[in-house]
This record gives sequence, structure tokens and C-alpha cells, in this order.
Amino acid sequence: MKKTIFTKVLLSSIVFGLVALSSCKKNNDNPSTAGFYVKFKLDGTDKQYSGITTALFTTALPLYQCALIGEKQVSGTVYEGMGINIYNDAAIAANVTYTDALVASLGTPQAILLYTDATGAQASSATATSPNVKVVITQMDASSVTGTFSGTIVSTTDLTTTQTVTEGQFHLPRM
Repeated sequence: MKKTIFTKVLLSSIVFGLVALSSCKKNNDNPSTAGFYVKFKLDGTDKQYSGITTALFTTALPLYQCALIGEKQVSGTVYEGMGINIYNDAAIAANVTYTDALVASLGTPQAILLYTDATGAQASSATATSPNVKVVITQMDASSVTGTFSGTIVSTTDLTTTQTVTEGQFHLPRM
């Protein structure tokens, strides 16, 4: 029961974060935003999002969090894309593999994937029995974050439909 409540709270916070970040609009007049993306294969189908991109790092000791977002606006309130959250009890760093293993002191997985499709339906690694999430930040500086990711996600609606995320890559502007 505790895990179910935790999962619902965690999914709610992820959804809130994606909605909040969705309100950020890409400025097409700014050449420094060119070339940012989140791309991956979803059950073998190529997906790429570069319309709205961001990497946001926050700290509320003892929690260090990183939200990596790549999405596009489908309609007035619907955004399709991938959100990757990293949680840790130490500063988030490059060349560290973040997985779905629990951070003991926090009770949360180190890394969670959340995909929203063009209809607004969502799938998350937080609802998967064996998510096998792997996220690696390969390069990080004051202006951008680059890395790789993969894992298994499950529909947040029926809790049974499973999809596989492979060959994930991101290059995002750091906020």
C-alpha cells in the first residue's frame, strides 16, 4: 500500500513538473536554442522532440533533482514528449549511471521516465514491475546537458500496456 501511495504522489509530481515546464515556449529568434532535443526509439519507432526543451536542476537538501524535458505542443493543452527525472541524495553528476534503484535515504527511484503521447495518455517507468531504467549524463556544463537513457514504461491508465524505450539521447539547454 505504501508503494502505491508513493507511486501516485510521485506520478502527480512528475505530471505537475511537465505541465509547469510545458508553459515555457521556445524562442525561435534565439539561435542559442537551436540543436537541442530528446530522441529515442519507442518499441522500435523513432521519436524526437525539439520544440520545447529544458534541463532543470533543483536542490532541496537532502534531495537533488534534475528534470530533463523534450516535448512538442500537439494542441492547446496537450504536449507530446518525454520527461526524465533524476533524484539523488548527492549532487547529480556526469558519468554516473542513474537507475530505477531506490535511493534509500529518499525512498524514491534514482531515475524515472515519463512519456506522454499525442492524445495525452501517459506511460511511466514508475509503474513498471521491471523498469530497467538507465540514465547517464555524459556531459554537463553551465549551459547544456547531454546524455543517454533507456528503460521500460507502463501505461498509467491500465497499468498493463508496456513499451520499451531504447537508444535514448538528449542534448538540452540548462536552466
